Amino acid sequence: MRAATALIGSSIVALSLAATSCSRQRAVAPPAARTALTYEIVKEHVDDTFIKTEVYLKVVVSGNVTEAGLRQLLDELYSKVAARTGFRYHSRPNSIFVYAYASNEHAASGPFMGAIMKSASETQPSVMIDEQQIAEWGKPPETKFGLSEDQRRRIWTETIRAEDRAAKEAEERYPEPDPLGPSYSQAAAWEQLDKQLDVEERLSKEYKAGVARKHGITDAQLREIGIEGSTKSWPFPPSDG
Repeated sequence: MRAATALIGSSIVALSLAATSCSRQRAVAPPAARTALTYEIVKEHVDDTFIKTEVYLKVVVSGNVTEAGLRQLLDELYSKVAARTGFRYHSRPNSIFVYAYASNEHAASGPFMGAIMKSASETQPSVMIDEQQIAEWGKPPETKFGLSEDQRRRIWTETIRAEDRAAKEAEERYPEPDPLGPSYSQAAAWEQLDKQLDVEERLSKEYKAGVARKHGITDAQLREIGIEGSTKSWPFPPSDG
């Protein structure tokens, strides 16, 4: 289950050279584009080693989000990072990962709205865009089954946690055998996995039915909320483990 147009101002917040650092600095578009796309850096990380000088950046976007604007923002952020100097092992970053998210919740647990990425072994960056998230951007929230979108999102969160609980408990009951153990056999491992999946399916149904009863909705409505959460890329709750 588990598994972002505007011109950026002439200056961009500097990325820390520390091995790991977090900041929340607001990047504001020039006056002519203040109603368009802006962003906030929520995480930055620099890994400067002999093998690679990598910059990892997470931003949360706001304003008028379009695919063209998001691509332009990613390109500009990538260019700014790629032009940086002052590293120990390489003159400029040779590994760059920039991710844009729709909210702080998405930045914490995904999925991203757009990303531009280049590893040290690649010559050109690649761009990924979640068109569905962009399509949903700015749409007014709906009421379904007498529930607001905020209420349905809470139910979605509870459903994901129910599934996670079922998976965790099933694995605890029927853990995967140690392949290095003296009595390990592939046949026994498959048998254990079958038992684990059976228990996970049973517990998942039981716990999700409890979520439906708690909120006074049917199992079919709960499934529809699950589909809505996946379609709209609602963020997953943080993992308990």
